[in-house]
Amino acid sequence: MKTDKLFYAIFATLPDLVTELVEGIPPEAKYRFSAPVVKAQEFRLDGLLEPIEEGSGYPTVFLEAQMQSDRGFYSRYFAELFGYIRQYPEAANWRGLLLIRARSLDLGEESSFTELLQGRVQRLYLEDLIGRSLNSVRLQLLKLLVVPVAAIGETARAVLLSAEDEDAFEQLLELVEAIVASKLPQLEIEEIHQMLGIEVSDLKQTRLYQSAVEEGEKKGRQEGELALVLRQLQRRFENLTEEQEQQIRSLSLEAIEALSLDWLDFETVADLNRWLQKH
Repeated sequence: MKTDKLFYAIFATLPDLVTELVEGIPPEAKYRFSAPVVKAQEFRLDGLLEPIEEGSGYPTVFLEAQMQSDRGFYSRYFAELFGYIRQYPEAANWRGLLLIRARSLDLGEESSFTELLQGRVQRLYLEDLIGRSLNSVRLQLLKLLVVPVAAIGETARAVLLSAEDEDAFEQLLELVEAIVASKLPQLEIEEIHQMLGIEVSDLKQTRLYQSAVEEGEKKGRQEGELALVLRQLQRRFENLTEEQEQQIRSLSLEAIEALSLDWLDFETVADLNRWLQKH
C-alpha cells in the first residue's frame, strides 16, 4: 500500500486525530474525512476534514501528506486549497495541516506563503515523533510510518496495547498490518503477527476473524451444495447445457438448498428451466 493511501486509511478510520494536530480545535470536536475532487481543475485533495456538527464554528481542515522532495509542493497545495474554497465558500473558515516526513525535504519556495505557513497552516514533521514518548495512540500510528525498521515491532506493539476495547483493537490491527506490510513487503501476514506478538488464539476472539471464518464456512457449504445438486441433475437429465449450469452456479446458497429438494419433483428438463426462470 502506498504511503498516501496509508494516510488516507488512518484519517478515514480516525478522523478525530485532527483535534490532536491542529491547535485550537477542542478534543470533543467530531470530524468526518473525505478526499474530494475539485471539478474545474480536476485535482483531488489529499484529505478534507469537516466538522460533523453544523454551526459549530470549528474549521474545515485541508490535509496534505508529503514524504519526498517536490519543489512545487507549496504552490500546488495552496492552489488546490483556494480552488476548493472558490467552489465551496462555506469552507472559508479553514486551517491547513501538512504532514511532512522530514525537514530536509525540498518542497520549493516558501516566501510567498510565509504568513499562511506561520498562521493558518500547521506543519508536523513526522521525524520529530521518532524520539518522543507518545501517550496518544493515534500519534503513535503516525510515528509508525517513519520509525527505523529496527523499531517497527516495538512501536507497533505499543499501538495495539493501547487499544481500549475490541472495536479499537480491530481498527488499530488493520491499520498496523497495512503500515508494517508497506514497510516490510517481504513479510507474510503470519510473520507480521509474530512480530506484533499476536497469537492465533488472540485473533480468533476478534469479530473480524470470526466474520471471515463464517464467510469461509458459508462459501465452503455453498460449493459443496452446488457440486451435489449439479451431480444429481446431470444424472437425472443426462447432460445440462452450459447456460443451465451457469444459471445454477449463480444461485445463492438458499436457492441451491431449495433446488436440492425441488429437483425430485422435476419430470423433464423443462421443469428445471421453469424453476430457474423463477429463481
